Amino acid sequence: MPQDEAGEICLFGELARRVGRPDCATDDAGVEPLLGVVKMDVDQLGLLLAQGLGSKATSISRVAAFSRMLDMFFSGWVDSRLRHILLHEGGKPAYANVNGRQQPVANPLHNMYTVYAGGDDLLWWGPWDWAVTAARELQKDFARYTGHNQPDAVSMAWW
Repeated sequence: MPQDEAGEICLFGELARRVGRPDCATDDAGVEPLLGVVKMDVDQLGLLLAQGLGSKATSISRVAAFSRMLDMFFSGWVDSRLRHILLHEGGKPAYANVNGRQQPVANPLHNMYTVYAGGDDLLWWGPWDWAVTAARELQKDFARYTGHNQPDAVSMAWW
């Protein structure tokens, strides 16, 4: 959960004020402080379970394993990504060249508040600009998690 400088859980108003400020500074960023909502869901999961696993792969144990792996991504991996303040790549903090200096990259998921995540879907609240970036990051993570087998398998919407 996003926290303020004192380590307390951020209220929605504080999250909205973080719009336009990847470093979460307290100065005015000059943009509208609005929240964004991200909803993600795996497309046609029932069809995938019925037909996509193949006739030999529809045993209860295989379907249960598939279900556990989806849940592991949405409730386990997503939670892990939300906890890092900096963006991580390959287990190490990511860096970008900013004005000739290497700077750590802020994790766009860190400012997102999870309403629910598990099974094959999730719902987040957060600063609207971070919501868009976080949704894109998570879609990339899901594509890597599934071995890029179905790159358009996740539907997303943000408001």
